[in-house]
Amino acid sequence: MFSKNAHLEVLGLTVPLRWFQEYQDLSPVENLKAYVEQRWRSLGRRLTTDELYQRHQEREKIKSGLGLTMSDRKSGFLGIKMDVITIAYQVSGNEIIDTYTRAQQETDALRKLGQLKLLEYRLEAGYGITFQKLENDHIDEIGGIYGLLENDYQEDEIRKESTEKIRTALSYVRRNISATRRSSDRTYGSNPRNFIPRK
Repeated sequence: MFSKNAHLEVLGLTVPLRWFQEYQDLSPVENLKAYVEQRWRSLGRRLTTDELYQRHQEREKIKSGLGLTMSDRKSGFLGIKMDVITIAYQVSGNEIIDTYTRAQQETDALRKLGQLKLLEYRLEAGYGITFQKLENDHIDEIGGIYGLLENDYQEDEIRKESTEKIRTALSYVRRNISATRRSSDRTYGSNPRNFIPRK
């Protein structure tokens, strides 16, 4: 049987795709704003109302960030409609910010692929974090921190070299790790070997 997977490099996850799904990581784009404009111009036709709304949403998102996750429907082999999930991000010149941004987009892509639970399982097992009652933007920020930790960035390095938004997300993750450790101390005793997060 034919199967295909999406590899989300920064998150360290490989997820199965449904037969009607595609995943694309464009790697860094030189200018995200120019990319979005070119993307819509390349259609070479008038945009539908839904497409106009989608373009507006993309323009708004890149005003406050360096990354974008796009979801498109395209005709594939034999005219079958395919859901194409694409991530794009612009390099900032700061490795921590770039890794965080890419991990955020990979998290958003997981949501669009219907595979966000895989990341939540890892976060719950390693850090005591679940996505219950969290908004999508907050989940993406947590995914960004997870991507940094999975790529061996140290907490003090992240705090020193990042933005306030990243430091706030890191504090949220750190509070959950501490709460989970306190809970496990009551259950397993205070021996740190009984509770070992993934990283």
